[in-house]
Amino acid sequence: MYMSHSQPKYAHPPLETKRRVCRDERERVVLAQLRCNGKSPIFQKYLYDIGASLCDACLQCGQSPDDLHHALYDCPEVDVFRSLIPGDPMVSFWESPLQMIEFLRASQRLPIA
Repeated sequence: MYMSHSQPKYAHPPLETKRRVCRDERERVVLAQLRCNGKSPIFQKYLYDIGASLCDACLQCGQSPDDLHHALYDCPEVDVFRSLIPGDPMVSFWESPLQMIEFLRASQRLPIA
């Protein structure tokens, strides 16, 4: 059976992700981690799961667990920064990586400089 290779089966992330969106390697790694499985050392839940933290509560609001869903939807301390995300946050990791990086910086999940 002949398969056409003219169109990929899955969409690839925008090429500008490496050049313009992320300032450094750490931001690229975190963005990739969140796109793949939502687990990253920027969340206390992940650090707790691997034994690197004593609790899984959010450092900003104290609610538990501090994971991707909490950061994007539930944390009251970052409500003001959610306006940086256009549309659905989970879709924005692919469609608007610049805005997601800005949200993560503004919510103090990533270093500003």
